[in-house]
Amino acid sequence: MGAAFLGERLTLRKMAGMAIGVLGVAFLVRLGPVEFNSKLVLAVLACVGATLCYAIVGIYTKKKLTGITPMQMATGSQVGAAFVLMPFLPLAPVQGEITATIALVGVALALLCSAVAYLIYFRLMADLGPTKALTVTFLIPLFALLWGYLFLNEHITMNTVIGCAGVVLATWLVVFQPAQKTA
Repeated sequence: MGAAFLGERLTLRKMAGMAIGVLGVAFLVRLGPVEFNSKLVLAVLACVGATLCYAIVGIYTKKKLTGITPMQMATGSQVGAAFVLMPFLPLAPVQGEITATIALVGVALALLCSAVAYLIYFRLMADLGPTKALTVTFLIPLFALLWGYLFLNEHITMNTVIGCAGVVLATWLVVFQPAQKTA
Protein backbone atom coordinates (compact mmCIF):
# COMPACT_ATOMS: atom_id res chain seq x y z
CA MET A 1 0.00 0.00 0.00
CA GLY A 2 2.92 2.32 0.74
CA ALA A 3 4.27 1.67 -2.74
CA ALA A 4 0.87 2.14 -4.38
CA PHE A 5 -0.26 5.27 -2.54
CA LEU A 6 2.83 6.93 -1.07
CA GLY A 7 5.39 6.32 -3.79
CA GLU A 8 7.60 4.18 -1.57
CA ARG A 9 9.98 1.83 -3.34
CA LEU A 10 8.86 -1.80 -3.21
CA THR A 11 12.27 -3.41 -3.13
CA LEU A 12 13.17 -7.07 -3.33
CA ARG A 13 14.31 -6.77 0.29
CA LYS A 14 10.88 -5.53 1.43
CA MET A 15 9.06 -8.22 -0.56
CA ALA A 16 11.33 -10.88 0.97
CA GLY A 17 10.56 -9.39 4.40
CA MET A 18 6.83 -9.65 3.78
CA ALA A 19 7.12 -13.27 2.61
CA ILE A 20 9.34 -14.26 5.54
CA GLY A 21 6.92 -12.53 7.93
CA VAL A 22 4.00 -14.55 6.59
CA LEU A 23 6.04 -17.76 6.94
CA GLY A 24 7.07 -16.76 10.47
CA VAL A 25 3.46 -16.25 11.50
CA ALA A 26 2.54 -19.58 9.87
CA PHE A 27 5.12 -21.26 12.11
CA LEU A 28 3.88 -19.36 15.17
CA VAL A 29 0.32 -20.53 14.71
CA ARG A 30 1.46 -23.98 13.58
CA LEU A 31 -0.35 -23.58 10.27
CA GLY A 32 -1.07 -26.95 8.80
CA PRO A 33 -3.83 -28.76 6.99
CA VAL A 34 -7.10 -27.00 7.69
CA GLU A 35 -10.68 -27.77 6.82
CA PHE A 36 -11.80 -25.36 4.10
CA ASN A 37 -15.23 -24.10 5.16
CA SER A 38 -17.20 -20.89 5.60
CA LYS A 39 -15.71 -20.22 9.06
CA LEU A 40 -12.18 -20.39 7.63
CA VAL A 41 -13.10 -18.05 4.78
CA LEU A 42 -14.66 -15.55 7.21
CA ALA A 43 -11.61 -15.72 9.49
CA VAL A 44 -9.24 -15.11 6.57
CA LEU A 45 -11.38 -12.24 5.28
CA ALA A 46 -11.45 -10.69 8.77
CA CYS A 47 -7.64 -10.88 9.00
CA VAL A 48 -7.17 -9.43 5.51
CA GLY A 49 -9.74 -6.71 6.29
CA ALA A 50 -7.97 -5.75 9.53
CA THR A 51 -4.64 -5.65 7.70
CA LEU A 52 -6.09 -3.41 4.99
CA CYS A 53 -7.56 -1.12 7.66
CA TYR A 54 -4.11 -0.73 9.23
CA ALA A 55 -2.64 0.16 5.85
CA ILE A 56 -5.43 2.55 4.87
CA VAL A 57 -5.29 4.39 8.20
CA GLY A 58 -1.51 4.70 7.90
CA ILE A 59 -1.78 6.19 4.42
CA TYR A 60 -4.65 8.48 5.41
CA THR A 61 -2.70 9.69 8.44
CA LYS A 62 0.39 10.40 6.36
CA LYS A 63 -1.50 12.22 3.58
CA LYS A 64 -4.28 14.06 5.39
CA LEU A 65 -3.21 14.69 8.98
CA THR A 66 0.17 16.32 8.45
CA GLY A 67 -0.68 19.43 10.51
CA ILE A 68 -1.84 17.52 13.56
CA THR A 69 0.62 16.62 16.32
CA PRO A 70 1.01 13.03 17.55
CA MET A 71 -0.43 14.15 20.92
CA GLN A 72 -3.55 15.50 19.21
CA MET A 73 -3.96 12.32 17.13
CA ALA A 74 -3.51 10.06 20.17
CA THR A 75 -5.99 12.11 22.21
CA GLY A 76 -8.51 12.23 19.38
CA SER A 77 -8.24 8.48 18.86
CA GLN A 78 -8.86 7.73 22.53
CA VAL A 79 -11.73 10.19 22.95
CA GLY A 80 -13.31 9.10 19.66
CA ALA A 81 -13.09 5.43 20.64
CA ALA A 82 -14.64 6.21 24.04
CA PHE A 83 -17.62 7.93 22.41
CA VAL A 84 -18.13 5.10 19.92
CA LEU A 85 -17.92 2.37 22.59
CA MET A 86 -19.84 4.11 25.38
CA PRO A 87 -23.34 3.24 24.08
CA PHE A 88 -22.39 -0.46 24.20
CA LEU A 89 -21.28 -0.35 27.85
CA PRO A 90 -24.66 -1.53 29.22
CA LEU A 91 -24.42 -4.64 27.01
CA ALA A 92 -21.38 -5.87 28.97
CA PRO A 93 -22.35 -5.60 32.63
CA VAL A 94 -19.64 -5.92 35.26
CA GLN A 95 -19.42 -9.48 36.59
CA GLY A 96 -18.31 -8.62 40.11
CA GLU A 97 -17.38 -5.92 42.57
CA ILE A 98 -15.18 -3.10 41.31
CA THR A 99 -12.49 -2.71 43.95
CA ALA A 100 -9.88 0.04 44.16
CA THR A 101 -7.29 -2.39 42.80
CA ILE A 102 -9.43 -3.25 39.79
CA ALA A 103 -10.09 0.44 39.13
CA LEU A 104 -6.36 1.23 39.34
CA VAL A 105 -5.52 -1.64 36.98
CA GLY A 106 -8.17 -0.37 34.56
CA VAL A 107 -6.74 3.15 34.65
CA ALA A 108 -3.19 1.81 34.24
CA LEU A 109 -4.23 -0.26 31.23
CA ALA A 110 -6.03 2.69 29.69
CA LEU A 111 -3.14 5.10 30.22
CA LEU A 112 -0.11 2.89 29.66
CA CYS A 113 -1.34 0.28 27.23
CA SER A 114 -3.56 2.53 25.14
CA ALA A 115 -2.86 6.23 25.57
CA VAL A 116 0.93 6.04 25.79
CA ALA A 117 1.04 3.33 23.11
CA TYR A 118 -0.96 5.53 20.73
CA LEU A 119 1.26 8.49 21.48
CA ILE A 120 4.33 6.43 20.57
CA TYR A 121 2.53 4.99 17.52
CA PHE A 122 1.59 8.40 16.12
CA ARG A 123 5.09 9.74 16.85
CA LEU A 124 6.53 6.81 14.86
CA MET A 125 4.02 7.49 12.10
CA ALA A 126 5.13 11.12 11.90
CA ASP A 127 8.87 10.37 12.13
CA LEU A 128 9.20 7.15 10.10
CA GLY A 129 6.12 6.99 7.91
CA PRO A 130 3.35 4.41 7.94
CA THR A 131 5.23 1.46 6.44
CA LYS A 132 7.98 1.42 9.04
CA ALA A 133 5.68 2.45 11.91
CA LEU A 134 3.15 -0.29 11.14
CA THR A 135 5.89 -2.89 10.91
CA VAL A 136 6.01 -2.92 14.71
CA THR A 137 2.66 -4.75 14.62
CA PHE A 138 4.65 -7.79 13.38
CA LEU A 139 6.00 -7.99 16.92
CA ILE A 140 2.59 -8.39 18.60
CA PRO A 141 2.58 -12.22 18.34
CA LEU A 142 6.07 -12.34 19.85
CA PHE A 143 4.99 -10.36 22.89
CA ALA A 144 1.81 -12.43 23.19
CA LEU A 145 3.97 -15.56 23.29
CA LEU A 146 6.34 -13.99 25.81
CA TRP A 147 3.51 -13.00 28.15
CA GLY A 148 1.93 -16.44 27.74
CA TYR A 149 5.25 -18.05 28.68
CA LEU A 150 5.93 -15.74 31.63
CA PHE A 151 2.46 -15.53 33.15
CA LEU A 152 0.51 -18.56 31.91
CA ASN A 153 3.27 -21.18 31.84
CA GLU A 154 2.75 -21.78 28.12
CA HIS A 155 5.45 -23.77 26.37
CA ILE A 156 7.97 -22.44 23.86
CA THR A 157 8.33 -24.95 21.02
CA MET A 158 10.70 -25.16 18.07
CA ASN A 159 7.88 -23.81 15.87
CA THR A 160 7.68 -20.84 18.21
CA VAL A 161 11.42 -20.16 17.98
CA ILE A 162 11.45 -20.53 14.18
CA GLY A 163 8.35 -18.35 13.82
CA CYS A 164 9.72 -15.63 16.10
CA ALA A 165 13.04 -15.62 14.25
CA GLY A 166 11.16 -15.27 10.96
CA VAL A 167 9.08 -12.36 12.23
CA VAL A 168 12.14 -10.55 13.63
CA LEU A 169 14.04 -11.11 10.37
CA ALA A 170 11.06 -9.86 8.36
CA THR A 171 10.79 -6.74 10.51
CA TRP A 172 14.51 -6.05 10.07
CA LEU A 173 14.30 -6.53 6.28
CA VAL A 174 11.43 -4.05 5.97
CA VAL A 175 12.53 -1.41 8.48
CA PHE A 176 16.32 -1.23 8.25
CA GLN A 177 17.55 -0.25 4.83
CA PRO A 178 21.23 -0.56 3.96
CA ALA A 179 23.15 2.71 3.98
CA GLN A 180 23.67 4.25 0.55
CA LYS A 181 27.27 4.21 -0.62
CA THR A 182 28.68 7.61 -1.48
CA ALA A 183 31.16 8.18 -4.27
